[in-house]
Amino acid sequence: MRRALLAAVAMFTGAAHAQEGGAAAASGALPRVNGAAAGNVVFEAGYFAGFNPQNALDMVNRVPGFTIDDGDDRRGFSGAVGNVLIDGRRPSTKNEELDDVLSRIPAAQVERIELIRDVASRSDAAGQSTLVNVVRTPSAGAGIWQGELEWRNHGRVSPGGNASWTGRTGALDYSFGASRDLEYYPIEGERFYYDGAGALLIHRLDESPRSWRRAAFNADAAFPLLGGSMRVNTRIDRWHFQLSLDQADENAAGAPLGNTKDTVNERRQNEELGVNYDRRFGAVSLELIGLATRGRYANNEATDIRTANPLLIQQQRRNEYRETIGRGTLSWQAAEALRLDVGGEVALNSLDAGQRLTVGGAAVPLPAANVLVEEKRAEAFVTASWRPAERWTLEAQLAGEMSTLTQSGDTQLETDLSYAKPSLQLTRRIGERNQVRFRVYRDVDQLNFDDFVSFAGLADNLVKGGNPNLLPENSWRAELAGDLRFGQDGALGVRVFHHWLRDASDVVPVGPPGQRFDAPGNIGDGYQRGVQVTASVPLGALLPGARLTTDSTWWDTEVTDPVTAAPRRISVFPEAEVRLNFRQDLPAAKLAWGLEYYKQESNITYRINEIDHYEEGPFLDFFIETTAIPKLKTRFYAANLLDSPFTRKRTFFDGDRNGPIVLTEHRSRTRRWGSFFGVTVSGSF
Repeated sequence: MRRALLAAVAMFTGAAHAQEGGAAAASGALPRVNGAAAGNVVFEAGYFAGFNPQNALDMVNRVPGFTIDDGDDRRGFSGAVGNVLIDGRRPSTKNEELDDVLSRIPAAQVERIELIRDVASRSDAAGQSTLVNVVRTPSAGAGIWQGELEWRNHGRVSPGGNASWTGRTGALDYSFGASRDLEYYPIEGERFYYDGAGALLIHRLDESPRSWRRAAFNADAAFPLLGGSMRVNTRIDRWHFQLSLDQADENAAGAPLGNTKDTVNERRQNEELGVNYDRRFGAVSLELIGLATRGRYANNEATDIRTANPLLIQQQRRNEYRETIGRGTLSWQAAEALRLDVGGEVALNSLDAGQRLTVGGAAVPLPAANVLVEEKRAEAFVTASWRPAERWTLEAQLAGEMSTLTQSGDTQLETDLSYAKPSLQLTRRIGERNQVRFRVYRDVDQLNFDDFVSFAGLADNLVKGGNPNLLPENSWRAELAGDLRFGQDGALGVRVFHHWLRDASDVVPVGPPGQRFDAPGNIGDGYQRGVQVTASVPLGALLPGARLTTDSTWWDTEVTDPVTAAPRRISVFPEAEVRLNFRQDLPAAKLAWGLEYYKQESNITYRINEIDHYEEGPFLDFFIETTAIPKLKTRFYAANLLDSPFTRKRTFFDGDRNGPIVLTEHRSRTRRWGSFFGVTVSGSF
């Protein structure tokens, strides 16, 4: 990891020196620093003109040194809504991707984009190191549309598209839109099962056609109210996934042993309503946020074993999710160098889960399978941002939360939780555009209520147990980050971090001896540490209009295994993620092309009697796009050029992982996805 990190930093640092004083942005409109000690970087709309953007997403994707982050599944509102602001406000939504929000804003309505690097003092920026603020200009009305067709190696076409309209009537700003996506893809593979001595037992062929459909509708409105501004948004999202898995088994000599057919039919619907009210009272500003989310999930799954001893296994799951959040913040600009925020948040989350499992027609009860989980949570915070000198900023926050977690049904349990969450950040500006930050803070993860509920994973032949004693992982975190701006629009960011974990989340055994299941749980203390490198390097000295960007992270993790008592990495936690993008814009030809590379290191899951190792990639995509037709952008792409491999190895032990190996499963794709191709056409009206 260390050698790869040093090589990446050296490559981008070297490119930075080579490009110092390099070519201007495509349009000649240069970014400028605007702010106090550390400075925010402002990109006027003209900066992006050479890229011929259709919407705000096209523009944000060109901001040097910034990558869109949809946020984590965090407690409450603050850290779960990503790192993008619209007119200085968070989109009051938790279930919609920021790409979708930005793609509905016409480029003609964007006045400028601000890269905000002083975020620690914002009470709604938990877990983020930078933000962008998309500042819009009033417009009489504009629409955006996009259509897409994708061809995979099975010959079927997957269509998709969306359209939206943004307008103004008097003092009312409004927008609405809809999208529809369909996707069809097959997966074919094989599995080999070996005994503890390495002798082949079974060879299995898999054939799995899959389909996914999604439809969504959104609408929002903003208008003056009681001396302030009110924004209301709503969204409805539905998707449907179907899978069929046919498995044919043969022994080591090639004789057929029978076949198995798995079917999965999943449906999910989400509705969301958000409101945001702002008003100023002189030097004091008020922000109120309300968010209500409702969701339903249904899954019908069956495994039909067709051997000498046929057997039918069926499972039905029905879940209903609810989340309601209210948040208020008062901000006071006490002096030119001092800002204070005080506020609070209340939330009510619940999951009503029901499950039924039958084997050969007989019901099989699972512990904690039919459960109502509810959490009532309250949080208060006070934040101060102080500039003791021109180049220094000190930002501090003290927050505390209390919650009550109640479980009823198969599990009867009530748990009271409380956490203090202080934060302190010191920022130093170096030169006019560069910045160094040091931050130390405490963080508390969101509880995934699905982890309290048991169900069977029929395709993998295991029980995913629910853990009623699950607690949220919490950690003390220290981060040192530098943000370097070079040339006209180059950027290099390096963030070094260490997290001291308490109640670390992992997979643990639950249940009495002889009836134990693997379940999400708390594994004790541990750590996560690593380095993140973000960079945007102009390559104009080599190729006019070319740029190389990256957002890559290397992790090192450790916890104590509850089965073997030995130190190991955290389950299902890839310890490296590398993303590289190359793009060349040729404004005179109204053409751009590029390559996108992505590789994530393997996932390893440690269960009671099993080690599950999963890996796929790397992925390499190519695109070429043109805006030769006015108000129209056409993009052609070829994805998965490397025909990404997929491997999965499951190693089973006698009793638990302290015992000898008794079975090994090797899984891979025989007919890989292959490269697939698509065309996207977008425009405005």
